[in-house]
Amino acid sequence: MKKHSVRRVVLHPFGLLTVAAALLLTAVGLVTVYSVTYRSNPEALGISVFALALGMAIFGAVAAFDICRLPNAFYFALFGVTAALLLLTLFIGEGPGNRAWLRFSWLFFDIQPSELAKVSYILTLSRHLTYLQNKKRSLRSSILLALHVLTPIVLVLLEGDVGNASVLVCIAVGAFLFFGSSLRRVGIGAGIALLLSPAVWFALGEHRRDRIIAGLNPYSDPLGYGWQSLTTQNVIASSSLFGKGFLNAVSSQQIPAVHTDMIFAAIAEQFGFVGAFSVILCLFGLCAFLTLDASERTSQGKAICFCAAVWIGVQTVESIGMCLGLLPIVGVALPFVSYGGSSMTSLWILLGVVFRAGRSKKTQTAEKCTPSEAV
Repeated sequence: MKKHSVRRVVLHPFGLLTVAAALLLTAVGLVTVYSVTYRSNPEALGISVFALALGMAIFGAVAAFDICRLPNAFYFALFGVTAALLLLTLFIGEGPGNRAWLRFSWLFFDIQPSELAKVSYILTLSRHLTYLQNKKRSLRSSILLALHVLTPIVLVLLEGDVGNASVLVCIAVGAFLFFGSSLRRVGIGAGIALLLSPAVWFALGEHRRDRIIAGLNPYSDPLGYGWQSLTTQNVIASSSLFGKGFLNAVSSQQIPAVHTDMIFAAIAEQFGFVGAFSVILCLFGLCAFLTLDASERTSQGKAICFCAAVWIGVQTVESIGMCLGLLPIVGVALPFVSYGGSSMTSLWILLGVVFRAGRSKKTQTAEKCTPSEAV
């Protein structure tokens, strides 16, 4: 790549705005995590900082080249490694009410493969659909595509990680809509999902079913599963315009998993309506920057940007919706804000990919990432 082309990529305004928004959200997240864990879980901040450093190191490495130029063999290997990791988690994974985490005695933090799987899913699915874009669809290609779409979703569901499974579903729908799939095909997929929903509901188990029901109707079990939702709603409702100030998250510290699933309540209590609204604005601004940044990219690069925006947007809606009592509590992180080593690292890896994927389409005609050249 020519020197002026490198400068054009690095100084692209929407790319810089995306990174700036992510850094601001990360700073808010670190401050909030510290405020609610410095007494009860003092190592949480250290793990968050380590995950951030690891994620930004990989961000720098990944952003140095265009991942769209890699051959199909890389994407096959990436999908295989991801599926194997999710399958391993299904057998030896641990967690509160699920099997979503891999725990090793020689590591001081847990690994959640479903978070890393979202990055892999975006990359492999965008390449697969780009490859099929100008191909005549056959029964074999349709079956392979269905296996590609469903394998990670099913494995994550079997682990009991309903939240991340729902995010994967939304990423898949977003990818198909981006590539112009007809509403008829999307409708058929939705119909099949609806037919399978009773089996999925039964497979979730009583614990997760009760959590989902209590999330939608917390008064059905106000002292049990519904207590977390009711307490979170009360904390947010009692927040003032500017909040109680840093390190004054007294009420929100009573909420289970406040530094992960319910961190929005701690933000609202300490920084008030202004702080909470600013976080929401920044998150959806980040989604907008990702979408706008897709203009001068190849087809796969645009798809990666769009699916990244879907990921962050869906998790934002789910996380804040859980705190407001509008959505069931399924355990998803608020992007770049919630405590979680795997989540933080995965998001920064994603931004590294997005920063360069398929960019400079006009200035590098010879380097366009087309399906025919990728084979």
